[in-house]
Amino acid sequence: MGRWRYKKNSPMYRIRKRNIGMNFSYEEIYSMYGQYDTFVSLEFKYGSEAYEKFGESLMGTFKYSLEQRESLEKKMNSKKIPRSSKRITFESSPLHDKLTEEQKIHLDKTGIKNADICCVSSYNKPRQNIFAQKGKKEIPNQMEIKIDWSVKDTYLVTLGLYKTRLCKGEILTNIEKNDYYALRLYFEQETITEEENKFIFNEQTKEINPIIREKYLDIKWGIEGKLSDEENEEITKLWHLQWDNNKNLLKREIQRSGNTLEALSLELQAKLIVISCSFKDEVLLPYIKPAIWWNIERFLHIFIRHFADLQPDGNFKNKTAFQYEYKDIRRVICNVIESVEKEIEEWFKNNPDKTFKRIGKQAVYYNGNYYRVDIEPSGKLLTFHPYNDDKERENDAK
Repeated sequence: MGRWRYKKNSPMYRIRKRNIGMNFSYEEIYSMYGQYDTFVSLEFKYGSEAYEKFGESLMGTFKYSLEQRESLEKKMNSKKIPRSSKRITFESSPLHDKLTEEQKIHLDKTGIKNADICCVSSYNKPRQNIFAQKGKKEIPNQMEIKIDWSVKDTYLVTLGLYKTRLCKGEILTNIEKNDYYALRLYFEQETITEEENKFIFNEQTKEINPIIREKYLDIKWGIEGKLSDEENEEITKLWHLQWDNNKNLLKREIQRSGNTLEALSLELQAKLIVISCSFKDEVLLPYIKPAIWWNIERFLHIFIRHFADLQPDGNFKNKTAFQYEYKDIRRVICNVIESVEKEIEEWFKNNPDKTFKRIGKQAVYYNGNYYRVDIEPSGKLLTFHPYNDDKERENDAK
């Protein structure tokens, strides 16, 4: 016998190579585990390189570049699958908190020899190759937690979080400062200092920054359920200014596709106008250093080019498209960026004036897709899109 397994109805499913000279092949590991992104527990042959570097076992998932997956997928569909020996990169489980940085880098860059593995254990559950999946996808491992908070409670919690971060010495983005001072104006106006007023008020006109004023009035309306006639008129004017600005940026982005907004179908025009007018500059991930944010310009750049339902005819029709519903894409963006959070922070620590990029062969893998990510030193998200074809990837490699 060359293999030994737990029973199929067991929670765990184990495959062990017993015969001397019988190894897991590179292709075999992909076929059984790698293509499904299966969480595995590995046992290494005594005295092997992996055993000497990491001990007798290691938990985590196998990692592959886009090119490696595409090559392996072709092999899986061939009549005769080869048996070769190669190193496989590996992402260790967070439970291995005693792994050194050197060990983690070795797993990520150099990888493990497939011949060093003598046993693989995994949970016995249905598996799916999400890399090969066509059509729409769902975000995995989502959990909805309902919190019964009033509007006022939500704003007070937000203000408290901002204060906590400031006490820790963190620097708020301008987007967050606008929120923070709008909340201070509503809840703590009497404690605002002269120094803080310099950010809140325009030095020449002595009027409140229009963005902060709009946020303040929005907070007041949300908590109290009403505004005075003068305040209603004021916030309406502020909204119209914001909508006009967003619509102009929308027209500019559409022109880059070789179209004009007016030439699009009425249905597509309506969709684009609604999403652009409802968008507000936002911090996506405040706890990464620097905080990651996007504005209306980058939002439109990403969605109009890479969300199929919003792509106008012309130059953008050949752009790679997200495999998610509109409502899920923001969460996907956050999940992808969070997966390389430490790498982002390390990059800007060592390169404070250079843009962080993961493109081409360095694209970030998440739920069956590889994503390009570009982030400015300020934390602004410049570019984000999936690689669905070779052409787009080749253009980035140039």
